[in-house]
Amino acid sequence: MSLREYLRESGFANIYRYIVSSRHYAVTPFAVNAATRGAVLATDTYLEGELEGRRLLWTLFAHATLPREALTARERDLAAELAEAGLLHTDGAGDHDVVAPGDWQLICVGDNTLFVDAAIAFPRRERMHEVYIGPDTLLLLHYLDAPRLPRGARVLDLCTGSGVIGLDAARAASRVVSTDIADKPLFIAPVNRDLNARGDTIEVRREAVADTLRADETWDLVTCNPPFIATPPELAAPIYARGPGRDGCDMMRDILAALDRILAPGGACLMVADILGDDRHPCFLAELREAARSFAVEVYIDQKLPIAGHIDAMSHILARENPALDPSAVAARTREFLAGELAARHVYLCVIRVRRGAPGLLVLDRYRAA
Repeated sequence: MSLREYLRESGFANIYRYIVSSRHYAVTPFAVNAATRGAVLATDTYLEGELEGRRLLWTLFAHATLPREALTARERDLAAELAEAGLLHTDGAGDHDVVAPGDWQLICVGDNTLFVDAAIAFPRRERMHEVYIGPDTLLLLHYLDAPRLPRGARVLDLCTGSGVIGLDAARAASRVVSTDIADKPLFIAPVNRDLNARGDTIEVRREAVADTLRADETWDLVTCNPPFIATPPELAAPIYARGPGRDGCDMMRDILAALDRILAPGGACLMVADILGDDRHPCFLAELREAARSFAVEVYIDQKLPIAGHIDAMSHILARENPALDPSAVAARTREFLAGELAARHVYLCVIRVRRGAPGLLVLDRYRAA
């Protein structure tokens, strides 16, 4: 029995949706985590009926370690296959065998079931997560509007990570190319593609963004959740986070510069990023005004946060990435770089849509009057 068959027969998608619906699943599906795990594992408080043949689910999405004997024969066989594939662990010997969670957590995002880096929801002292998926990912999906893609659309998903954006686009597209350069995304994106039966539609490539943009291909839709975090250049930072350029926006600049060549007639590009800005607007907005001379540009500003909170969050991440340095020195340098050298006062979470059409700029900013 394949994992896809097991998940369908056990009703995983709706079990998962029910468990996380108490924490606003429609807003975020990342509700099964280290803080909520105890309640999720207390199945007797919310589940009545037959658990036989479904116990492996709680290892996959709630990181429960189970004795092998608690599983059915089919579940034991499936667990062995998943362990061989690097998605679970099996430990012990004989009567003490257990099935234990690995580096991946199974979740549902919209219509798709996928594995994500478990260190996001279940932080580990020994490592940071290496495949990113978060609120900005969900926000891009919110604006993607896949059903309105033209019939037979060709979609390019840059910096694919878990592959979830390409999966959503594949509901309507005839061809999706998902690219990344890091090993962990290039391992899990094909797993998620196959788990959702999109092998005929999605091609996963190891390819740098610059190389993809130079290629002689045109696309009906280009999507990208790029690395966009501005960090002190001398500090190590996660590959999925650090944006090229001093302000973290150079990858978006490269994409904008290539759009006239790579977008098909009627094509569009959708990007999402946390962008530094002053008290009034994101600084990148001036460059989008320039792009609006040639394209129809829409900017959706969905969140505005004071720079202090962003500095605190990034200082924690950068301290873990630079263990030889004193954490207080990392925090001071991060503050100096962001608030001092870049003069940032806020961080704006923006979705940017650039499309072929009547040139002009539309900005939706609910914080304008604040």
